[in-house]
Amino acid sequence: MPRPRSIEPALKKKGKRGNYYFRRQISKKDKIINTGTTDLKEAEAFRKRYMESEITATVEQQQTHSAINAVSKIIGHLTGTELKRITFDEGYRIYVENNTAEHDLSKQYRQQFASKVRQFGRWCETKGIYYLDEVDDSVARQYSIHLWDQHIAASTHDCHIKILSKFFQDIDILKHLPCRNPFDARIVKRKQIGLRTEASHQALTTYMVSLVLKAAGEAGQEWLDLFILGLNTGMRLKDAALLEWRHIDGDVLSYCPYKTRKYQTMARVGISPVLQEMLNRRMLIADHCSPYINPVMAHYYFNGSIKDGSQEIFDAALGREVTHYPCGEHRKKNTCIYGFHSFRVTFTTELARQQVHYRDAMRMLGWTSMEMVRHYEREMEEEKGERDKKSLNAVRNMPTLKFSPNDIPIPAKHLTPTEESLGRLVNRYSNIAIGKIFDISNVAVGHWLKKFGLKRTQRLLTPDLSEEEIQRIRQELQAA
Repeated sequence: MPRPRSIEPALKKKGKRGNYYFRRQISKKDKIINTGTTDLKEAEAFRKRYMESEITATVEQQQTHSAINAVSKIIGHLTGTELKRITFDEGYRIYVENNTAEHDLSKQYRQQFASKVRQFGRWCETKGIYYLDEVDDSVARQYSIHLWDQHIAASTHDCHIKILSKFFQDIDILKHLPCRNPFDARIVKRKQIGLRTEASHQALTTYMVSLVLKAAGEAGQEWLDLFILGLNTGMRLKDAALLEWRHIDGDVLSYCPYKTRKYQTMARVGISPVLQEMLNRRMLIADHCSPYINPVMAHYYFNGSIKDGSQEIFDAALGREVTHYPCGEHRKKNTCIYGFHSFRVTFTTELARQQVHYRDAMRMLGWTSMEMVRHYEREMEEEKGERDKKSLNAVRNMPTLKFSPNDIPIPAKHLTPTEESLGRLVNRYSNIAIGKIFDISNVAVGHWLKKFGLKRTQRLLTPDLSEEEIQRIRQELQAA
């Protein structure tokens, strides 16, 4: 049990001319409080004022005020000055000025970082929190719950929390925040990314592919070419729409996926005959003023209408009741399970069926995450299970394998002489009769008797044993 804190801590002095001081526990750390005077009475008066302020601050802290407010009030009461505190905007300025890697990051990531920090700051203001030192573990957990209640994906939730964790970690190193990093992974748990649910994107069947391509053809040649590209390469929608002629490297498409561009990972996928025919046709009508293979789709992408247009084709081909997960049965409000990304899932599934090694699949699809590798390995395991079922069904239906082993006659197991079995027979039957029982010669019987040291008391002459009698004796010996 911890020792109770003293109401009147002992005053001590550093040397003969030093100021009086006393010790107090602040945020579980032993701190020296300097009275600033060498006079004992003035030091006692200082101590009295300090203890009164500490009691007042403790009462306020129990009424939902943070610990840093308590310390601030004590220092302000004694010194007449306020503790310098850091607002969210000031904290972000400090972070940018002292982060050497900040300017090496992409502009998009820097904007995303600033947006997430400001969004958290606005949420804190609604809770009456205006300074970084007021954000503790409880506030961080409440914000995590607030994000999750917005029906965002697990990856989006973790993006928010990881950015805030990095922000508070860097500020704590520079300014020593009282609650350190409240968004640490041990305090705010990350969501599990990559869990496969019924609402995940699904692979298309051959029949579905034919329906989708037919609907794309009715929408126009450019849409059909875009869908052919996605089906034959597994590209994401943005990569397919903005694919350029310079990405063609002989018989291979080599490009850097936009989603993982900050890692500079190149994706290299072979050009199929169907895709080659489409590229040859588009080369004849190419617009030399545009670097894009499909300029119309690139224009749609930059105008923000390509995603909706693509989904409309899927809805027309398969029906919205098929392409979308039922509303209210999944945490996302509008969950699409069949869309342009289904081409990527279909391509991945086909690679798994062909037993393509995961390293080759990573290179073809431009993966950077090990989670995608584990997802691909699960696809391979599922495909392996399907092949095992086909193999089992084939084996069970082979006519030549339909027989019962019990119908096949098996010769009786050869009986080997033992000391016990010979001891039971030596004084009842001759060597010739024992030889017939064990299916050996009478000379061999003599050797076995000599081996076990068995001798007859008298010579025996046994009449010929019938086959039934020999089988009966053998069964008796085996049972024994």
